[in-house]
Amino acid sequence: IYSGKINSIRLSQVYRQKNESFIAVNAKHICSGHEKLDYGKGFSLIEEKTDEDTINSIKEIYAKSINKYGVDNVCALVPFRNKKSYTNISTEGINPKLQEVANLSNSKAYRFYGKIYKQGDKVIQIKTQDNIANGDIGVISSISEENNQIKIKIDFGDLGEVEYDKKDMKFVDLAYSVTIHKS
Repeated sequence: IYSGKINSIRLSQVYRQKNESFIAVNAKHICSGHEKLDYGKGFSLIEEKTDEDTINSIKEIYAKSINKYGVDNVCALVPFRNKKSYTNISTEGINPKLQEVANLSNSKAYRFYGKIYKQGDKVIQIKTQDNIANGDIGVISSISEENNQIKIKIDFGDLGEVEYDKKDMKFVDLAYSVTIHKS
């Protein structure tokens, strides 16, 4: 690209943030090679020494945010989906912790593919299947057991309610936090 031998286009228009947003301003700083960031409404830095301290801070901020804005309007953005050997700061590491503060339902919990789900959980489709696309977010409206079969109903809002069985849950994950890529 830098040689000029390959045609390229640099994207510079901000679509998801207002131009004066600190997120947009700092994105421009980073793209320009500046290390000094601007802080203000909507952009702050909280430094923690350990993953556990970081997760506890995220959990505390998340709880305050869902109390103020509602769980449908809050999502923690993290860099990784899976736990890495060097960090637990991933959707896999954080979602169960956020579930503790976001879904206080006393409904029965079910384990599917190593993850615990219950009625009221915010979930994300992680692989396109039928009319539900990768990245679609919904809420588990019910989990029932009939004739040794588990049926999970997920409400995807305008896309409607979809019924899943246990094997379909390999395409679903908790969505209290998602990767920056999914956002």
